[in-house]
Amino acid sequence: MNRKAFLKLGSGLLFAGCLFRLYPYGRAEIRHMKIRKELQHLQETGTLSEQKEPAGCAGLAGILEYESLHMREEIVQGNDDSYYLTHLCDGTYSEKGTLFFSSRSSEEDMNRVLYGHHVFFEQTRMTPLFELLDDTVSEDELCFSITAGDHETSYRMIAAAEADYGEEGAFDYTAGEYTGAELEEYNRHLQEDCISCFREEVKEGDRLLTMVTCRDMDSSVRILFIARETEKKISAEDI
Repeated sequence: MNRKAFLKLGSGLLFAGCLFRLYPYGRAEIRHMKIRKELQHLQETGTLSEQKEPAGCAGLAGILEYESLHMREEIVQGNDDSYYLTHLCDGTYSEKGTLFFSSRSSEEDMNRVLYGHHVFFEQTRMTPLFELLDDTVSEDELCFSITAGDHETSYRMIAAAEADYGEEGAFDYTAGEYTGAELEEYNRHLQEDCISCFREEVKEGDRLLTMVTCRDMDSSVRILFIARETEKKISAEDI
């Protein structure tokens, strides 16, 4: 083999070696170019924005802030109580759902009812509340707030109860009002059904928030975290 042929062979081998080394990078760059092209197409057709924000958050009714339990959850309210069991605030499908006020509840009710999932193995939705079932709970762990627009309402937990709504005669903790004999019956059942280390009786004039979630995946047992409104703050703009 003459010198010229040897140089050609060496150059060819070197070039092939470089291609071999650069192939993964070239392939990655081609993939990135393809992704950028697809994203550009989605943006031009509007499909990308539709996937990110399908319906906005028209049903947003407040934000629950529970600092000691590291909770910050959106609360919605609509006409269909089953919808937000499987959808986020913006309408995206999710098995975690969103916290939602009962469609039958209003701000004027003595007892406002809030539903949400107990997301097993994750500290999301109502699952952090189960920490309140420990043997001891500090005063800070009983307090939280809900902000709706310019209003911030403070609450203090007064009990956690367990009710099996698959059994006949289970007490209904989700009514909008309890007065007189109904309130006496409420307190009697709450004493029987209480599963927390703290419990206070409900009095005439109290305003309650009852947070309802499942105990486990397949049973009709519900855990109810019951709080009393302690203070409602209004922004200076509303005065």
